[in-house]
Amino acid sequence: MTALPPRGRVHRTSARFALGLYLLVVVASPSLMVSTAEPRHHAFALSLWGTFVPAGIALSGIAAAAFADGAGWRIIFAVDRDRRVVDVSDIGL
Repeated sequence: MTALPPRGRVHRTSARFALGLYLLVVVASPSLMVSTAEPRHHAFALSLWGTFVPAGIALSGIAAAAFADGAGWRIIFAVDRDRRVVDVSDIGL
């Protein structure tokens, strides 16, 4: 596998900005929900908020199955975490 060129400063900055927004939403959402919901709805609002991780895992599994049906099961492993395309033969499958 050949080395890929380093990412630019703009890419790193935008990735950090997106991560910061994600963390802001994840950390601030429970407080915002509790402050805006009526006290009798606090438990429901927080339990609804707590489903975002399991829902994301389920949706990514469904999306992976859809990609696998269309392009073969190896396509799921064709992109690494930095969104760089990986040669499927490098995976060893």
